Amino acid sequence: MPDSMPQLTLHDSRSRKTVPFAPLDPGNVRVYYCGPTVYDLAHIGNLRAMVTADILVRLLRHLYPRVTYVRNITDVDDKINTRARANGETIDSLTARTIRDFHEDLDAVGILPPDIEPRATHHIAEMLTLIGQLIDSGHAYEAQGHVLFAVSRFPAYGALSGRSPEDLLAGARVEVAPYKRDPGDFVLWKPSAPDLPGWESPWGRGRPGWHIECSAMSHRYLGESFDIHGGGSDLLFPHHENELAQSQCCFPHGRFANHWVHNAMLLVNGEKMSKSLGNFLTVRDALSVSPAEALRLLLLHAQYRSVLNFTLAGLEDAKQTLNRFYRAVGDTPPDGTVPVPAPVLAALCDDLNTPRALAEMHALADRALAGDRDAALGLRAAGQLLGLLGQTEDAWFRAGTYVHPETIERLIVERQDARKSRDFCPRRRYSRKSGEGRHRAGRRAVRHHLEARMTGRDGGADIGPIGNSPVVILVRPQMAENIGTTARAMANGGLFHLRLVAPRDGWPLERAWRSASGADRILEAATVHDSVDDAIADLHHVFATCPRPRHIVKTVLTARGGAAELRQMSGRGLRTGLLFGPERAGLDNEDMARADALIRYPLNPAFMSLNLAQAVMIMAYEWWMAEDATPPRALMTNETHVATKGELDNFMRHLIDDLDECGFLRNEQKRAGMVRNLRHFFTRGEVTEQELRTLHGVVTELTRGRRARGQ
Repeated sequence: MPDSMPQLTLHDSRSRKTVPFAPLDPGNVRVYYCGPTVYDLAHIGNLRAMVTADILVRLLRHLYPRVTYVRNITDVDDKINTRARANGETIDSLTARTIRDFHEDLDAVGILPPDIEPRATHHIAEMLTLIGQLIDSGHAYEAQGHVLFAVSRFPAYGALSGRSPEDLLAGARVEVAPYKRDPGDFVLWKPSAPDLPGWESPWGRGRPGWHIECSAMSHRYLGESFDIHGGGSDLLFPHHENELAQSQCCFPHGRFANHWVHNAMLLVNGEKMSKSLGNFLTVRDALSVSPAEALRLLLLHAQYRSVLNFTLAGLEDAKQTLNRFYRAVGDTPPDGTVPVPAPVLAALCDDLNTPRALAEMHALADRALAGDRDAALGLRAAGQLLGLLGQTEDAWFRAGTYVHPETIERLIVERQDARKSRDFCPRRRYSRKSGEGRHRAGRRAVRHHLEARMTGRDGGADIGPIGNSPVVILVRPQMAENIGTTARAMANGGLFHLRLVAPRDGWPLERAWRSASGADRILEAATVHDSVDDAIADLHHVFATCPRPRHIVKTVLTARGGAAELRQMSGRGLRTGLLFGPERAGLDNEDMARADALIRYPLNPAFMSLNLAQAVMIMAYEWWMAEDATPPRALMTNETHVATKGELDNFMRHLIDDLDECGFLRNEQKRAGMVRNLRHFFTRGEVTEQELRTLHGVVTELTRGRRARGQ
């Protein structure tokens, strides 16, 4: 490593300290990472470990002349056997397909392949050799066709994970196999049934235990001692603890791994990822709703030793960060001769501090966007070290639209024509029949389904059409957030059908769902139209909202009057609609000419300013109230009933008897009037059963207290 390079420090799980990294051979840094057990698609937790390994190896290759990176594949395991049987396919077919899928997923996210990727089934001979050594040295024993490692023969067992043998036994929750000498002993070799994979051995036909596989493969390619062993923190115990124990017993003069690097777990919306919780996400789930580079960036937002919370909002933030970075690098080409900026490199050398490195990249982006080309080149170099910013700006933004290049070219031509004609809202720009509309709608549906799985919610309130309700038609809406809040307003008033005429930014748009507060089904069912004529073609009557006076001769209704007429028309089976204009200017005269009547809101003429959702909310409220039977005044009883006359009379007798006993009503001339006033007091409003029970208790306690005092 050149003297000009910063010192790399890494947190070592065995010493539980962050220490300077000192390779055993600076001319060849050797790294081993645990790879997948190939029975299913990789999930995003697996991906975090692979991204951590990728960042580490990229950094090591930047600092040292040679790095040998080994990442294994476990292709013999009980889970593989179970899955193949359930699928009705051969084990070879399952493992081959899963390995191919794993490579495709990692390639998509920009993870570099290892130098060596050994498969467990190709190294059975090495495993048998190690097991024989362990038996010969007294660290393993044979029992009923099994070979087990004797934990008691290795005093340092538990040092890596920080657990004592007593702790390990106390945490045991499974029945101990009768052939074990000690409950903590683990399997090195086990018998195989005839229909399961198996190899001949001195102890009979069988297959290896999980832990011996990695010991054999790491020794085969990296030797008795190597520099770094890594994986997820879920592998720390028992897998890595067992690896270390059996390897050091086989090769007592080596350390096995000099440094142990473990990444923390990944949460999904603040909860542990679990199939039982329904928030289990594969890499392909995430890639179905996000560019791969955004997924990679999201996994760098937290340092590898910190828990990372995965959310779809976080994916969107990562995409926006990349938008900014790509605008900043512009047309600067990838150039391997440009040095990585020192602050970025220093951050990564500080125990892979990716959040700090990203903060430095934001600072570079600030300067690049202000015109500093050197900063743009530095940002590009920093991104390349992190496996980011490998595209041109044009390629990134084209890919980010998820639209076919021919469609992009057509939209560019349309936009150029619009500039010439000064028409900046071409109405055919976003057709519900267009390819890009269908593609985006498909992505939106996938994202919506994925978010529902992640959050455990159904993706929104269970709402649907209520009778023959009017269609809400938003003409040239400008902001997705306003469409979302409109849907929210509609849901409150029992309206469901939403049509969008030439939305400025296209459809669907994620921001609309964020602001809909659960009115998702209205947005999912919304349709997009090229023109007002197209949107109202199947309707019998249409009213147009018009907050301000216009020079038009047409019937004008209040919101309440319009709602009443809409109710009458709907009751006759006629289809009706309400037109609402764009946020700034409202409907133009051509739009209103297509309406049968106008709806004005009689509000303060000195102000008269409503946003789109407010305008829709007023009509939705009046539509609902036009047939609502709620009385204008009622008592909120909080799930208790109003007391009956008999219950009230019973309380009055209780009260009057106790008042007579204490002498409060002793004046006979006034007694009748006083009782009458009390009765008026309790009958003036609606007293509930709960309130009467409370009053009974008050009277009883007051009387009991007086008697206790002897009064």
